[in-house]
Amino acid sequence: MKDKMRTIRATAELQHSILGHGKRTDADNYGEGEMLRYLLDELIKADDLTHWATDADK
Repeated sequence: MKDKMRTIRATAELQHSILGHGKRTDADNYGEGEMLRYLLDELIKADDLTHWATDADK
């Protein structure tokens, strides 16, 4: 899924929100986070991919 997220050019912040990876910072404690609908839209775009780059393709 990480490769798919990169292929659709999801920001690192979106990738972290969806995949649960990344370091938490003080800034992450402010605001209400990403809107679930937006996260779902990005996840659907990534999941719909049938071809994406892998390290072997570079």
